Amino acid sequence: MGRAKKQIQVKEPVTIRYKEGKNGVRSVYLDCYVNGKRWYEFLSKEIGYIQPEGTADLYARARNAEVLQRANAIKMQRISEIYAGKDSAQKVAKNGKMLLQDWMDIYARKQKASGHKDDRQIAYTKRILLEYAGANVQMQDIDKKFCLGYLQFIKHLRANYAHEDIKSLSDHSEANPRLNREHYVIERKQNTGIVKNRFGYWRKLNLTKAEIAKRIERGRDLDLGLIERGLKTAPQTEEELRFLATHEPIVRPSFEDTHTIREITASDIAEAEATFIKPATQANYYRCFSGALNAAVRAEIILSNPFDKIASVDKIRVPESAREYLTIDEVKQLIATECKRENVKNAFLFSCFCGLRISDIFAITWGQITQDGEQMRLQLKMQKTKDPLYLPISEQAQKYMPKRGTASAESAIFDLPTGQCCNSIIKDWAKAAGITKKVSFHVARHTFATMMLTLGADLYTTSKLLGHADIETTQIYAKIVNKKKDEAVNLTNGIF
Repeated sequence: MGRAKKQIQVKEPVTIRYKEGKNGVRSVYLDCYVNGKRWYEFLSKEIGYIQPEGTADLYARARNAEVLQRANAIKMQRISEIYAGKDSAQKVAKNGKMLLQDWMDIYARKQKASGHKDDRQIAYTKRILLEYAGANVQMQDIDKKFCLGYLQFIKHLRANYAHEDIKSLSDHSEANPRLNREHYVIERKQNTGIVKNRFGYWRKLNLTKAEIAKRIERGRDLDLGLIERGLKTAPQTEEELRFLATHEPIVRPSFEDTHTIREITASDIAEAEATFIKPATQANYYRCFSGALNAAVRAEIILSNPFDKIASVDKIRVPESAREYLTIDEVKQLIATECKRENVKNAFLFSCFCGLRISDIFAITWGQITQDGEQMRLQLKMQKTKDPLYLPISEQAQKYMPKRGTASAESAIFDLPTGQCCNSIIKDWAKAAGITKKVSFHVARHTFATMMLTLGADLYTTSKLLGHADIETTQIYAKIVNKKKDEAVNLTNGIF
């Protein structure tokens, strides 16, 4: 009798993998390997994250099982596509010739069709990419180096970014023939117009000599720099290029000869540095472009998002913001203080006791209110994330809801002025209550979060009440509460 043949196990082309995050939270992604090419598809923004499971946390276990089930379904779909001859690598080879600017337009339309309100952010990002790389970059040209250069470029955008104002040269050496200097652009309003003072020339990092010459030959920056330095044509020699990069320009008026001409001072340079866009804005431009690349991966335009290959330390990180909130005593002060618009006061206090954003306060209708026994509930789709939220409404929150009367199911619960008007009214109201903090409508949401955690609600439950997809967002409030605890226990210091 012959020996049984050993079965050969075929390795699947798609594997589910996990990436460890903070506090035990893991993201889920697919590791795809076909025909010698590897790419990754990150899934957690679509299907959710794997949360740490406590011994009695049945909800987290059920949620994690659901996430894994969805991940496996996507995995099987990708395997099916590969075996059916729909090889992503082949599609990417064909689709990768699409221009980046064209893809940003397609991405904007896709986002709008999905109900996202980030069209303006995408438009800004598209313009920045145009200034950074030009109009002829193809999707297949976007790699790790391109993305690192983009991150450096947006770090040096000014707050009143005008697309032609901030440029740079990088370092020159035999190994890396580039010129490197810190350059700034300062705009100053005069009586009759604007004088543009320039210290250096370009603010774009990693611009090669050939690229510099090409830009000048196109006439794009001829008037902005060459004439200021005494060069009438594009630099033809190494010496001319060095002169262009190192010679401090003669400050000249941009529009009329009647402007005052003066030298640039150290305070001008410091002022220019101070006008760079804030880290949070930089992060928005980074996230927007990264989101567009993730969408390109899903559309099989590129194999993977190059940002995934960049170390966290090299990415733009936003310093943890100080979240303003009201203490329980300060909420009591507001309740006891008269407000010139009672409907604004009630809406703000309602938010303090349920945590809804102002956009959701504007949108909720009477038809979304249900009664579950003695418990009132509100079922809505959050305006910011489009995720559903099933929220119990406490008796305290119900006190600040208006009477329904004969209002239809489609009628808004709160009849309010614009958000800007609400914030102005709340500011005056808080001042009248003796509160010195900067109070806006959104402070009500922060107040609800810190109040829940201070009164003993657990972090996971609080995150669900706020509608957070990621518990890490809620942990910011936990740090605030822990700081308050530290301050409380240290009140006894020095007494005994």
